[in-house]
Amino acid sequence: MSTTVTLSRGPGTPPAAPALAGTAAEALVLIVAPCNGRFHPVVTQGEVTAGHVVAQVTLGRNGSHDVTCPVGAAVQGLLTRPGQLVTRGQALAWAQVTRSAV
Repeated sequence: MSTTVTLSRGPGTPPAAPALAGTAAEALVLIVAPCNGRFHPVVTQGEVTAGHVVAQVTLGRNGSHDVTCPVGAAVQGLLTRPGQLVTRGQALAWAQVTRSAV
C-alpha cells in the first residue's frame, strides 16, 4: 500500500522542509537500479562525483545500463550482491553526500 502526501503552499511561500531535514539521514543517498537485470558493481566503496558510473545492470544479450551516482558522495557499501538479479528501482548501494557536493 502506498500513500501520497500533497503539500499545499500559497503564492510566495517557500517549499516545505523535507521530513529528514536536520537529521543524519539528510546526507544519505540510495543508488537504485535503472532497469531489471543482473547487477555488476564498478565501485564498492570510495568517493565519486555526480554522474560517476558506480555499477552496471546487464540485460543479457540486449546490452547493459550504467548506474550513476546522482550527487558527489562517498559510497559506503553495497545493498545487493554482485551478479544478483535486480528490479527497476531496487536499492543497490548507499552513499553519504560529501560536503563539497552540498
